[in-house]
Amino acid sequence: MDQATDAKLDTRTCTCHPDDDRPVPCPRKFALHHCWRSAVYDETREHIVILKNRDRSPIEQEMLDYFMRVERALDGTY
Repeated sequence: MDQATDAKLDTRTCTCHPDDDRPVPCPRKFALHHCWRSAVYDETREHIVILKNRDRSPIEQEMLDYFMRVERALDGTY
């Protein structure tokens, strides 16, 4: 079965806490840890794109390096 078919068959509701403003939309994760991991991963990637697309000060370069390490740790390629 492909992922789209799995999502259609899965009728569970998202278990991300309803009072949390992230992640939106729900990443179809079913444990709070997985919801937040997904949100942190997405936010980290957003910051990487922002920093990569401009000239960086030394501090911004350090932040980019940090975000890239976080990204690798979250996606398991570290």
